[in-house]
Amino acid sequence: MEENIFGKEVLVPAGIIVRVDPQEKQVFVDRTEEQIKSAPAVDKGKHIGGQTYHDQLSNHHGRPTQS
Repeated sequence: MEENIFGKEVLVPAGIIVRVDPQEKQVFVDRTEEQIKSAPAVDKGKHIGGQTYHDQLSNHHGRPTQS
């Protein structure tokens, strides 16, 4: 899922989403506000599909990287 959060675009792994409220357009995640704020920003033209960015994202959110 991609969203502009705290002034930057970030990717949020689906595994950390705990609830979605479609009426309020809110997504609730199993992370703190600070963890989301400090997530690596995404540049669609540069990062989407790029292994380096996905590794950074995995490391940030505590997910193991895939080899």
